[in-house]
Amino acid sequence: MWRELICKLSRGDQPIGDPNPERGFFLGATRDELAKAERLLGVRLPDGPTGLLCESNGVTVMSGQSLAWDIGEIVRTNLAIRTDQQY
Repeated sequence: MWRELICKLSRGDQPIGDPNPERGFFLGATRDELAKAERLLGVRLPDGPTGLLCESNGVTVMSGQSLAWDIGEIVRTNLAIRTDQQY
């Protein structure tokens, strides 16, 4: 579902991956990875993002930039922000 939606929405804009749209997608996150992230963050992950992560653990655009972070980056960034006094 998410792959099709992202590809559909990105048509005519910046395509996902390079000429092959599948290259910007990855193997989905496992339930164990998601459960570990929830334990580390102390929250239940929302269904929408969890669905995307199960389908593709992160999504990149042609420039190599993240359209959606992988579960590891989500955890790292959230933990970093929580401990940064600037925030």
